[in-house]
Amino acid sequence: MNPVKIVDIATANPSLRLTQTEVLQRILNAETRTAREKKLYRRFLSEPSIKTRYVALDAEPESLFEETQDLAIARFEDQAVRLGTRAIDDLLKQSQLEAKHID
Repeated sequence: MNPVKIVDIATANPSLRLTQTEVLQRILNAETRTAREKKLYRRFLSEPSIKTRYVALDAEPESLFEETQDLAIARFEDQAVRLGTRAIDDLLKQSQLEAKHID
């Protein structure tokens, strides 16, 4: 059995990057959020150690407010494959390997 060898690593983030303030403002402006939800989001998004958030989304961020659980799962599955593929492609380029050389 051949030993496992890590030769490189790569990551991929979604292209949509929002500050905590931008996320909070979008939530506070959403008519579909209750006062209780807005209070919870205000508390949650006021954490000073987190400055930005990446959102894996092809539509406007406000579309999330109407997203059903089934749509969220489908979006997660789609975006996970895209991001994973991008990370693997970047890894292969930076390590100068071909896909046939990795397990």
